[in-house]
Amino acid sequence: MMCLRGSRTVSFNLSPTRRIVDRISRTALSQTVPRSLFQPARSLSFATFSTFRSLFPPTRTTTQSPLSTPFSSLLLSTPGSASRQFSTTAALGAKRNTYNPSRRVQKRRHGFLARLRCRGGRNILSRRRSKGRKYLTW
Repeated sequence: MMCLRGSRTVSFNLSPTRRIVDRISRTALSQTVPRSLFQPARSLSFATFSTFRSLFPPTRTTTQSPLSTPFSSLLLSTPGSASRQFSTTAALGAKRNTYNPSRRVQKRRHGFLARLRCRGGRNILSRRRSKGRKYLTW
């Protein structure tokens, strides 16, 4: 997304014809769009950006140079395993078959030393001490 005020600062990298198009489009935009859209304190909504896009047709067309065609063919020819996406079951958070409970894991996660490590755990220990619990943790 392009900021209208920031477009002036980056215009030195653009071609002269692009600068002219930018200047013309800026003046046309300032005449057609209400001035309230240019207030910096307001956040612009998606609808505002969609109207900006409809005002500016794409001006740059991409042409391939003869040197870039062999490299582009190399980029397009990837092995089948690399082009596959990740498994959807991992993205959905499916239950894995790695659940193997033990007292060692239970003590590591909820034991006395684990409670001492973080502030929330220390609060749990102090509450259980004040309540008079015989066993503070596992």
